[in-house]
Amino acid sequence: MDEAIRLNPDRRLSRSTCMASTNEERKPAPRLGFEDICAQFNVPARKGARVNFQGQPGTVTTARGLMVRVRLDGMSWSRPYAPNELEWLDEQSKAMEDGACDTCDAHRPQG
Repeated sequence: MDEAIRLNPDRRLSRSTCMASTNEERKPAPRLGFEDICAQFNVPARKGARVNFQGQPGTVTTARGLMVRVRLDGMSWSRPYAPNELEWLDEQSKAMEDGACDTCDAHRPQG
């Protein structure tokens, strides 16, 4: 038992005294998405994009943080992958031709 409480048993601790943090301090970090991945890794990240991982084709299902979840063909679930370990198919050549990615401004020519 705490020394101060033993010496003065009538002393009551309020909830604010016991809890050091408030809801203001526990705000979650902002969610990162396809636009952030596109800008950070310079890839045409978007939902439904076709990719290869070690020769296996798959489809991007979602973005979580700076990872994309990919459902490899023939699988029933998706797994997280770093965008730079994937080979991005057809969207990359389309982005190069157009000079822009439909998801973000990272591929847009400057000027």
